[in-house]
Amino acid sequence: MKILITGTNSGLGKFLKKRFCTISFTKKNNHEFLLKKKWDLIVHCAFNTNPNITFKNNFKDNLSLSYKISKHKCRIIFISSIDVYRDQKQKKEFYEDTKLNIFLSKNKYSKSKLMCENFFKKSKLNIILRCGSLIGPDMKKNTIFKILKSNNKEINLSEKSIYSFVHYEEIYFFIKKILFKKDVNGIYNFTRNSYFSLKEICNHLNKKVKFGKYKFEVVNANNSKIKKFIDLDKINSLELLKSMDDNLNFY
Repeated sequence: MKILITGTNSGLGKFLKKRFCTISFTKKNNHEFLLKKKWDLIVHCAFNTNPNITFKNNFKDNLSLSYKISKHKCRIIFISSIDVYRDQKQKKEFYEDTKLNIFLSKNKYSKSKLMCENFFKKSKLNIILRCGSLIGPDMKKNTIFKILKSNNKEINLSEKSIYSFVHYEEIYFFIKKILFKKDVNGIYNFTRNSYFSLKEICNHLNKKVKFGKYKFEVVNANNSKIKKFIDLDKINSLELLKSMDDNLNFY
């Protein structure tokens, strides 16, 4: 199969590029040339997550690129986030068919993800994965990376901040499983139902961290739909992180 992975400089995109042995798609590539080629599958991971992103760059890097990719006639897997549920009307947990109001989204990231989802919803071939916090080799140097890699780090988040995690390998496993199943489409909450505070995480990993004041809390998204293909709750988030801390490779 001819597979294109976007966002291959780091994180999930880089991981999937290695697994599928595909052509690299980054900002440095000739986008127009790659987008004119015919593909059997596109996994769209590229997304500018800078919280201070300008309107111009957000349009170019996120909205415009996603729109162009969505015009392909092949199957597309869009890597979205459970963060699209944030700021919506309060519910105990969110399902894939929960009606979302884009005007309630307060941050650029969740609003942009939600806008991009609409491009890919138009084709019955496409899949949208609303993922929890992603971890794996070459992950971005975020809060979790700092905790995993060293002690005595100072972070902005409160010890009461709540997280749930998904490994890159699990997304790869899902893609491989549904690769030739054309009847698999739509939106899937790709997340665990095991939630832990940063204090619990640091204690479990035996890490010393200087906490900040901002409390981050993961959105509670129901994952029963994805369990038809992969049971993310076979191990919990702490066990997943411990395997990362031991060898930086879960599988």
